[in-house]
Amino acid sequence: MSLLIRPAAPDDHDALLSQFLGLNRYEHAISDDRRSDHQGALESLEGAWRNIAAKGGSALVVELDGRVVGHLFLLFEEDDVFIRDDVRSYGYISSLFIQEAMRGSGVGKALMVEAERIAAARGVHRLMLYVLAENPNAQRFYADAGFAPHGLEMMKPIADKT
Repeated sequence: MSLLIRPAAPDDHDALLSQFLGLNRYEHAISDDRRSDHQGALESLEGAWRNIAAKGGSALVVELDGRVVGHLFLLFEEDDVFIRDDVRSYGYISSLFIQEAMRGSGVGKALMVEAERIAAARGVHRLMLYVLAENPNAQRFYADAGFAPHGLEMMKPIADKT
């Protein structure tokens, strides 16, 4: 088993598109608000590339025996001015996906370690991410990687009153 983590390349488009579709569908089953069509996945991927370019981020893929089995997109952000200067910059993991057959094999952990290495090399002292409250598997994965809750994002659906 030969594992390689490398920057994503144009030749990875089809694999990434498939993974963005898989991620959208997986999260749609949890939250019922994701676009689960091919066009939605394409637009998600295009938007992710725009964010990488705009925020000086990194798009990583992980190959197993020459086949792309996962990805991680890492952005670099600035917190609001009320946050101290020395911790205002942070890395934000905007997308992480591992093919289902590879989950639990250490591939995701390897991507997280590489994201942390890249962030540290840029002088960033923390990583942030968003995880659905109804996704306990992802929460366990991130907790095992050293992440802890930092805040609580809350939502209230508004009924159509028209």
